[in-house]
Amino acid sequence: MKKKLLFWSILSVLAVFAVGAGMVSCGDDNGGGGGGSSSNIVGEWTGEAGRHHFECVFFKDNTGILIDYYLYRNDSYSGPETDGATFTYTMAGATEGTIIFPSVDSYSGLGTRVYKFSLSNTTLSVYDSNGKTIVVMTKKGTLAKNENIVGTWQTSDEYAVRTFTFNAGGTGVYERRYLDSNYGSETRTLSFTYKMSDATHGRMTVKDEDSYSGVDYDDYSLVIVGDRLFVFEDVDDLEYVLTKVN
Repeated sequence: MKKKLLFWSILSVLAVFAVGAGMVSCGDDNGGGGGGSSSNIVGEWTGEAGRHHFECVFFKDNTGILIDYYLYRNDSYSGPETDGATFTYTMAGATEGTIIFPSVDSYSGLGTRVYKFSLSNTTLSVYDSNGKTIVVMTKKGTLAKNENIVGTWQTSDEYAVRTFTFNAGGTGVYERRYLDSNYGSETRTLSFTYKMSDATHGRMTVKDEDSYSGVDYDDYSLVIVGDRLFVFEDVDDLEYVLTKVN
């Protein structure tokens, strides 16, 4: 979507900071407390690092997402940006593990990134390949257990209001209402299909059809965290952050 190279350079830049530079924090286990259990990694984590606000979510199926809300430039014109990526993780015992970010495409020139982490009762420390601390995270809260894709989800920016309505039968409608004066008051309505692999993960295919380019199909992965729906075009390309409105 945007600035893939910048997103992946963030972790490299953070790796040169001192351990006590004031980094990130993370969420509670949604399966119970107690130190040393691998289930403690499951949950939502969050924190600050310079101009960056990170959200990190670990799911029980050994997958997760990392979202970065940041100021690309320190001025009011550029405003905050949002980027993100998906990852997998493995545990080596109760308190050690590995985070794996999948390969990034040729645009960024970066490959698979692997980071080690250690887990205690209250913190999660992430290290680079040289053992240098990149981020120290602390617990935030539990994951919701009643996620349901069915309903209406929405997001907006300076260009458009985007509304996704998921029906119970695996179909839905995507409405894109332009706000920019260059587009006037145009509203486009597209259809899509979706399939959930579990309560929090799924895939969506949007059918885009017009008289100029014909029919095109765009595929996305879906991740639900509470009342937010994260839509990724690629494993490292966050497209939308939607909020459930009903």
